[in-house]
Amino acid sequence: MTVSVKNQNEGLLYYTFRELGIIGELLVDDDGTDAGDYADKVTEMSAENQAALVGGTYGDNLYVKVNARAQGDEPVVLEVVGTDEDDAAATQEVTIPARTQVDQGIVVPEAAVGKKWKTVTSVLVKGTQPANHSITVGTKFKLLMVPQQADYSTPGKGGLIKFDNGFGWNKGTTSRAIPLKYEAVDHYKRQRAENTLNISQFYTVFGGSLQFLRDRDVTIKLDITEDGSAEIAETYFFSKSRLNVPVSFGGDGADGTMDADGNFREMFII
Repeated sequence: MTVSVKNQNEGLLYYTFRELGIIGELLVDDDGTDAGDYADKVTEMSAENQAALVGGTYGDNLYVKVNARAQGDEPVVLEVVGTDEDDAAATQEVTIPARTQVDQGIVVPEAAVGKKWKTVTSVLVKGTQPANHSITVGTKFKLLMVPQQADYSTPGKGGLIKFDNGFGWNKGTTSRAIPLKYEAVDHYKRQRAENTLNISQFYTVFGGSLQFLRDRDVTIKLDITEDGSAEIAETYFFSKSRLNVPVSFGGDGADGTMDADGNFREMFII
């Protein structure tokens, strides 16, 4: 039997000058605890993200990301503790499903019904049962907030990348194969990954082209829809992206094009 699959996915590209806000990281210990491992990074956030934190404007854009080592074959429950926008104490649980891959994110519930988070003071691995810890040893979780939708549509903050003609990325590998004589792989050695991306766009005007983003740090968002549907199936974020943007015009009135390439810090999928 022959099976044919039609790829109906389409992508919409946006940019914003807002950064992903890194709230903290959590490393699961080999003894099944996490005391002392939650690294509060609030003071290292950008001024704009810091203001968003203090103002309690998280809403539904606070996520837990699997940051290193894919989740094991048991779910893990994380407990997020902090305060809501009215300074009331708040505690919420986030379940990370079994085998969640690195770079996938799980939304953190609102601090309370209709209430946004204002502060986050700790993130704990809940429970002491081995299924909740031992298989997850070495997994790193990152708590972060993503820019709000308005940041991608407000002049001066971000916008839609129009007339795009292609987008691709390559999240470089963090391991290098070490051979042993004629064995192609004896073991793997850790290395620094090179994360690259490329965007092709038809040239229109300077302010509406990738030239406007050249050598500037931006967060790029890719909304994936199915066959022109308005419903978003998946969203990718590429943080700390910076592009080199060469421009080319062909002869005989051919369209101007830009085939930009650059790097990004990390990828995040929700």
